[in-house]
Amino acid sequence: KEIITKAANQGIYILYAPWNIASGSGKPTGGLPYAPHVSGSDATVMPSQQAFVDFWGGVANELKPYNNVLFDIFNEANGTSAQKTEWKSTCNQVVNTIRSSGSTNLGVVQWDYQVIPDKYTNPIGRWALDWVEDYAATITGSNVVYSTHAYLDRGNWSGSDFA
Repeated sequence: KEIITKAANQGIYILYAPWNIASGSGKPTGGLPYAPHVSGSDATVMPSQQAFVDFWGGVANELKPYNNVLFDIFNEANGTSAQKTEWKSTCNQVVNTIRSSGSTNLGVVQWDYQVIPDKYTNPIGRWALDWVEDYAATITGSNVVYSTHAYLDRGNWSGSDFA
């Protein structure tokens, strides 16, 4: 909390962004950050969707006094169409839980591995942003940001494009 306060005093925002659960191996094997989509020690730490929602309730309660903290619900959740629908429900529950704690911190929602733009044929990677329209229509609550990544190491980009 000390570093969060020091950052706030300097006008710096902190992105609280879980990227994996317990194994340290990177992405969950099933695309979503809780069992049954994870296994082993990950499933022990995050045994259910409700455990994941409760985790965010605890984070929100602890960090709600710090308006300079943004809550990135989970980095690059991904999977099947059914998992996309499940993730949308999970994000809605997380946002509602964060708000019910009294927190007004920004909540960051994302889906899939995101935008791989091609400077010649698809410079903004529009195909990968279609999920935002679907999610924005169903996630309730305020202060929700929809996030994506642009992987510029793919799709015909080079360092000289940014010079």
